[in-house]
Amino acid sequence: MTCVNGIWRWKRRATAGKLTGYESVIESYNIISVEEYKVLDEVTQHRLAEEVLRKIREVNIYPTYYYSTPEIRKDLAKCFEVTTNGLISYNTAGNTVLEYLFPNMHRVEAGNSTSNCLYNRFYDDDKLMKCIIRHMKNYPFTNLRTMFFMYGRYFWQTATGFSPMRAKAIYTEFVNDGDVVYDMSAGFGGRMLGAVTSNKNLTYIGCEPDTNTFHNLSVLGEHLAEASPRRPSISLINSGSEDTVLARESVDFIFSCPPYYGLERYSQEETQSIVKYPVYEDWLNNYAYGTLCNAYNALKSGGRMALVLSSAIHYLNIKYELGSDWKRLAECVGFKFLGTEQINKRVRGNAELLYVFEK
Repeated sequence: MTCVNGIWRWKRRATAGKLTGYESVIESYNIISVEEYKVLDEVTQHRLAEEVLRKIREVNIYPTYYYSTPEIRKDLAKCFEVTTNGLISYNTAGNTVLEYLFPNMHRVEAGNSTSNCLYNRFYDDDKLMKCIIRHMKNYPFTNLRTMFFMYGRYFWQTATGFSPMRAKAIYTEFVNDGDVVYDMSAGFGGRMLGAVTSNKNLTYIGCEPDTNTFHNLSVLGEHLAEASPRRPSISLINSGSEDTVLARESVDFIFSCPPYYGLERYSQEETQSIVKYPVYEDWLNNYAYGTLCNAYNALKSGGRMALVLSSAIHYLNIKYELGSDWKRLAECVGFKFLGTEQINKRVRGNAELLYVFEK
């Protein structure tokens, strides 16, 4: 990965199809079966994992899918074909193409650690070894990306994009044909892709302050214009949602997943809410409250707002009641709280829920 004019870009791209770069060697990583590996002592397990690590370092390509342009549009076109039923969808269409189109997603610092983004974890031998050992105890190597993303995210908190087909399911349940929808934190394109592929002829307005992410959203829009059976209606705004004022009552539905305070640090740009307001109370009173005031102004009377929020988060060893704080502020602005909806089949602890409001 390289940074050109402030924008992170992949050094590699596929000339055809989509490739990780490990296709010709991945089978050689299966130096022992899962069953045989499990019964070995830890010293021997570690030695064999080191052998796999050595083989990986011989290639040393960050293990995501690298796409050719035709393959990008082929994957995006598949998203139009997906049908959803209810709010819960585990269809993964669109996930890997967004991981490729948003290289900066892999550079995001998350959780309580620094210099611990997913990209850096791959090039840290100790961290990669932890993933390799866990994988060898459970699965054969069929795809290095699967191993790394599964366990890189299992052991450490990391930034992820919102599932586009989950977004599509939510839009399908809440919107009418021809509606204008507003996403206050457009992020890594999942809700944008879900809106465009919802087959409801939506106009998508996305707000995104980060320079890298905004650039990549624009690139996604260009690809969608080629992949879509009809010209998508997309409007992107490069500013923070607390500073973005749309025309009064111009939006039919608001759907977003706002930042979780400092849990994911997307960049150090001054437009980032956690950079502007590092103290939680200030962040709530300025970023969250300002965002909700602007959302209330933009939403039509009787329109709904759906926010994906965790009920609570832990950041720097402090617990914050995120869900109830956003709910309280939304009600102060004038929204009526209608309740929460599950977007996962299992709800545990501080699982994400869809907080639904009405104007």
